[in-house]
Amino acid sequence: MAAGIDGIILGGTLGESSVLTNAERETMVKFSLDTIGGRIPVILNIAEGSTRDAIALAKDAQQWGVQGLMLLPPMRYKSDHRETVAFFKAIAAATPLPIMIYNNPVDYKTEVTLDMFDELVECSNIQAIKESTRDISNITRLKTVLAIACGCCAAWIPLPWKRC
Repeated sequence: MAAGIDGIILGGTLGESSVLTNAERETMVKFSLDTIGGRIPVILNIAEGSTRDAIALAKDAQQWGVQGLMLLPPMRYKSDHRETVAFFKAIAAATPLPIMIYNNPVDYKTEVTLDMFDELVECSNIQAIKESTRDISNITRLKTVLAIACGCCAAWIPLPWKRC
């Protein structure tokens, strides 16, 4: 925090987050919130295999006190367009917390496309994209096609947005 970070994301997807129990996640979140003491936002990563489990974790995270969620498409299964959109919409409807969609098709096989964002625009709590396609030109496409209020900072593209 002394170096100037603006927030912290707990439970990264390429670490051991996917093998933590909910009790362990709760301990991690509460320890972090206590340690940080409200000085910066705490975001919890959700990378679950089912909509049911992702919704349950989103509700738990809200109760635990996090300020936002980072959300990947369903894990361990390459969802199609319809399934991916339905997954994100169901979770967004289950929580008022702000959501950052993590677009990492290289590691997780499902790309969140501009056409998907056309359908997600109705979810007011989907407010950012973490762009990790490894295709730097995709950031330009996102910035060009989506009206972005705050611009782009590295892999984080804050929204509100709408399709231009």
